Amino acid sequence: PGANGVGSFVNAGNARVKGIEADIVARLGHFTLSAAGAYNDAKLTTPFCNMPNGVVRCDLGLNAAAGTRLPTQPRFKVTTTARYDFDLGSIAAFGQVSMLHQSDSTNFLRVRDSNAIGTNPGFSTFDFSFGGKLQNNMTIEFFMQNIFDERGILSRNSQCILLTCLRNGRIYPVKPQQFGIKIGQRF
Repeated sequence: PGANGVGSFVNAGNARVKGIEADIVARLGHFTLSAAGAYNDAKLTTPFCNMPNGVVRCDLGLNAAAGTRLPTQPRFKVTTTARYDFDLGSIAAFGQVSMLHQSDSTNFLRVRDSNAIGTNPGFSTFDFSFGGKLQNNMTIEFFMQNIFDERGILSRNSQCILLTCLRNGRIYPVKPQQFGIKIGQRF
């Protein structure tokens, strides 16, 4: 955050991201298991110096040292899904459960601001759906997202300078528990 909490974007120097991503799908008859995951180790490789009036001044101190974790990126994120397809009379039905897990993340690159507002803790959410395709190309699905109403935090920020009005900070949570019915028709 810059003056009065307005976001400022500047070139912070060099960074590197090392990681791995993987996807896997296993089909065993009517049962399908799938998983996707990523591990990212994202850090500054050079110091991010103070910038009064837009001028880089390392002699005036650091915003973040080399090796500081890049903000908003969880180190680990994984999604898994188990699905069972079956016939329910003339309906091609399915039942499915999914899980998302995300590790903790920081909010700002500047260490002072990141420490003031805190780290977003890791969280897990679970979804469930049941439905099917009817013979007339109509689909129906009953779903429940975020079954346990987990209030995971995606990010935090403040409406003004963090050290001045931290108590007025904003939290952006994951979508709360939601359930409903989806109906579709293909022509």
